[in-house]
Amino acid sequence: MPAVASIAARLSRIGRDFPGISSGRTRFRADESGVLAEMSFDDSPAGTAARLTMEHILRRRPLPPEAAVARDGEVRLSLGARDALGFARALGYAGTECLAPARPSRELATVPLPTLLSHVLIAFERDYGEAGPEAPTLPAWSNVLRVFGADALTDRELGARAVLAKRVVRVVQRDLTRLGWLERAAAGSRTFRLTDRGMGLEAAGRRRLAEVEASWRRRHGSAAIGRLRDALAQVVSAQDLEWPWYLTGYGPADASLTGGSYLPAEPGPPRLPGRGTEWPAVARDTSATATELPLSALLSQVLAAFTVDYEEAHLGPLNAASVFLSQVPGDAISLERARAICDVSGTDKSTPERHLCVVVEPGRPSDGTRMVHLTPKARRIRDSYPALVMDIEAAWRKRYGTGVLDGLRGALETLDAGTAPGTPDYPDTRAWLHPASMKARRAMGRVPDGQPVHLAWHSGQSRPTDW
Repeated sequence: MPAVASIAARLSRIGRDFPGISSGRTRFRADESGVLAEMSFDDSPAGTAARLTMEHILRRRPLPPEAAVARDGEVRLSLGARDALGFARALGYAGTECLAPARPSRELATVPLPTLLSHVLIAFERDYGEAGPEAPTLPAWSNVLRVFGADALTDRELGARAVLAKRVVRVVQRDLTRLGWLERAAAGSRTFRLTDRGMGLEAAGRRRLAEVEASWRRRHGSAAIGRLRDALAQVVSAQDLEWPWYLTGYGPADASLTGGSYLPAEPGPPRLPGRGTEWPAVARDTSATATELPLSALLSQVLAAFTVDYEEAHLGPLNAASVFLSQVPGDAISLERARAICDVSGTDKSTPERHLCVVVEPGRPSDGTRMVHLTPKARRIRDSYPALVMDIEAAWRKRYGTGVLDGLRGALETLDAGTAPGTPDYPDTRAWLHPASMKARRAMGRVPDGQPVHLAWHSGQSRPTDW
């Protein structure tokens, strides 16, 4: 454990840089037993958010009554060394300690490329989920059933072929076995294969996929779909790594594609992103042609490549920035509005609250008038989003060619004009990792207007677990 003097110094740095904490009246001092914290908050929206953040942290691990004293708008905490370290981690996690410097404020001139990719992918998934006979959901077919085919695979082989983290492989093996779609190749074997039921569903999914793409050619024109496929295939072919055929998170509780940056990025070749220990980095098979991939797989792989480039900038997760934070123009919104666009519950238990991206005013859970305040971390993620997506698209123009990007954007904009109002700006990468979702008839992107779009708030950092 760090010395209490270094913990006090870290808290001083965090407090100095935390908007809303009054630096002139805030002090963190080391003493013989721990750290004495005296905190004061500005009379401003940022000050309200900072005070609520501190209260939220203390609710998660209450201190003895004599250790926390509030008077005249100030708070005095007497923290032992372990509690002081936990408090520093939690306060830093709500601040900008783990994020890169903010990008300059910019206005979006056009719909961002990942939003266009998301709209078209979700529209395709909805059509897949509504047409034809019963079939597995698009993610279950793309990432599991088609991977097995007639083969028997170990968990490691499935993860490498589908580019799924070990924790995802464990979930799908367990749940698809319970559904009767998978079975062990032999008693006690670690090798799995599709059952007759699973093989039938794989065939049904393959037929439905072809039917939807054929219907899109009739609806949008073969030339438009051809242009889109060509542009997507050129981007996919230039990738160093394979990506899932359907965008999938690191685990049921983690929507980030590669699991953060516990393992640092490597320049390669092949270029490897920062990643968790359970994510398989699979070099692209250059002998396979991307033009033969289904349209949904092409869309998903290009969106995955953009997402990884975005999250490598260490300015938060693309899904949270685009779906939720971009819809919060100020520093607070009502709980009722937050519930309509995200999974904020007001109970301290929702993902955005647990990850200290938002804090909610105290009150009854049923009171939708309570205000939801963004923490400094969330404000930096939101404010950097426009510049970051534009910077990445500019970098892609150099990497893949202006003609390819113009063709991709033009084709996506044509199809996006026909998507349903309220289509989410990013897919849910975790929703399919449940038995009911794998076998559901309707596509996982189908969210009624005004209903929650569940997000994960992973941003390349580990949530503190000891506070």
